[in-house]
Formats: sequence, structure tokens, C-alpha cells
Amino acid sequence: MNILRRTTSFNLSVVLVGAALAIALVLPTPVHAAGIPKAYPVRDFFSNPEKAYFRLSADGRTLGFMQPVSVDGAPRRLNVFVQPLKGS
Repeated sequence: MNILRRTTSFNLSVVLVGAALAIALVLPTPVHAAGIPKAYPVRDFFSNPEKAYFRLSADGRTLGFMQPVSVDGAPRRLNVFVQPLKGS
């Protein structure tokens, strides 16, 4: 009797999940209120960031990061910057 209940319960849950998936596939997908999202060029995904490698100090008072800098026409290189954090 116990095995029969488990099988019936399992079959019912499989049917319900299948029905929910079928309904989800039939319904139209909602479109964003503003329309189609903005397309970004592929180069934006692979370009160098303006700031990178952020690290918070152990006491939480300063934030360190690296930022590219060009000095006297030399090629850009990454310099380390430390910035104090104020407030929360």
C-alpha cells in the first residue's frame, strides 16, 4: 500500500511539472518595458578596465586598486593607488 502511494504521488508530480513546462513554453516571453536591450560592441568586453584588482584593507579604512597611467609620453602601465574610505 505504501509503495502504491509513493508511485501515485510521484506520477502526479511528474504530470504537474510537465504541464507547467508545457504552459511556460506556449506562453509568449515578456519583452522588456523599454524594448530590446542595448547592444554592446564586442571590443567593450575585452578592453582594458580603467581600474582593476581592488583590495580592501584589513581594518576597512582604505581601498587599494591598480589604474593605468602614462608618464611623459611613455607607454601606459599599471600603478597602485590607495584611497581612504569615508563613511559606510
